[in-house]
Amino acid sequence: MSSALTLSPLVPGVWGYEYDLIMPGGVQFTVRPFVIVLPDGGVWLCSPGPISDALAAQIEALGPVRHLVSPNTYHHVYLGDASRRWPEALVWAPAGLEKKRPDLRIDATLSPEAEAAWGGEIQLRLIEGAPDLNEWVFFYRPSRALIVTDLVFNLQRWDSWMSSIVFWMMGVNERRLAQSRAWRFILGKDHAALGRSARAVVALDAEVLLPSHGGIIQGQVKPELERAMAWMLAG
Repeated sequence: MSSALTLSPLVPGVWGYEYDLIMPGGVQFTVRPFVIVLPDGGVWLCSPGPISDALAAQIEALGPVRHLVSPNTYHHVYLGDASRRWPEALVWAPAGLEKKRPDLRIDATLSPEAEAAWGGEIQLRLIEGAPDLNEWVFFYRPSRALIVTDLVFNLQRWDSWMSSIVFWMMGVNERRLAQSRAWRFILGKDHAALGRSARAVVALDAEVLLPSHGGIIQGQVKPELERAMAWMLAG
């Protein structure tokens, strides 16, 4: 894990920081949590990672932390730590996480109604058809920025041979926007629903893609998504 956790501006209104998550077997993922300041001045933190006191101070300098978001049933490892650091923040999670992590405090289930609670600037969509993951994506309207976690990857660096093997097996090792084969062969239970969801995401016509895993894409987001998610778009 990176020793320096530093909040950086990504696009107007959105900040992020990066850390390295080491999985069993030595597989290394770069993970990026996201921070947005809502119209009421409160801070929205999506997919929280490890948070040092120095990083917490940087986040709190933007405003009071009022919303902590787990975007799917995989991105929850540090959610408990964040909720203990900011006990007054509402904890949002996808359906199913309460069974997977009964130890977590969860205050609200993600749904389209969350948009109003977040001031109307963040549109959210469920990627239907993959109930074991229940991934939500977020479209920040002011900057036309699409935030995704595991829907697509844009991995640019990794430091172990095991990571190279696993990313090759997943189909995300070409250092360009790609989708894990797990969607097709493991996660996807209803391919028609996946197709509808993918087409709805592309139709947002984002100008910036902010992936949790990998490099940011500015411009040509729609064709890149169409290429990376071709099989899913076909339904």
